[in-house]
Amino acid sequence: MSKLSEARATLHAALVHVFDEPVNGLTLSNERAHQWPAQQPNAPCVWIEQPIGELREVGRQGSVLISEVTFPVKVVFDGADRAQVAGLDELVSRVWDQAWAAGGRPVRFRPGPVDVGGPHLRATVVDVEMTVRAVTFCDPAPARTQEVPVG
Repeated sequence: MSKLSEARATLHAALVHVFDEPVNGLTLSNERAHQWPAQQPNAPCVWIEQPIGELREVGRQGSVLISEVTFPVKVVFDGADRAQVAGLDELVSRVWDQAWAAGGRPVRFRPGPVDVGGPHLRATVVDVEMTVRAVTFCDPAPARTQEVPVG
């Protein structure tokens, strides 16, 4: 399993706890937290979208390189407009807290589009940074090649 897949799995393992307690009076299954984008989302639910990644220098004088991966977590709630916003407030708060519990760092949330092929649903995207303490994502690290001058 790649380090990117491990980071996704770690975040997902925490997100299933978003539904441990009733949400605005609704008792929901932990199966509503998806590790991958939901094909046919059954709101309310959350899922982890495609990540964004970058290499960062940390430490004194940038002495250490790490990979920082940001997973957008899509949060969707259904119902009348007021119920959707109230439900999103509750779920976004729980996603935020569970991201910290997973060792991640939630950095922002914002309204985001969602197409469920039916009624209009509001959604919020929570960006969660997960640090991968490596430069490469696969084990073992791939062999490096080096140019050799000829002649």
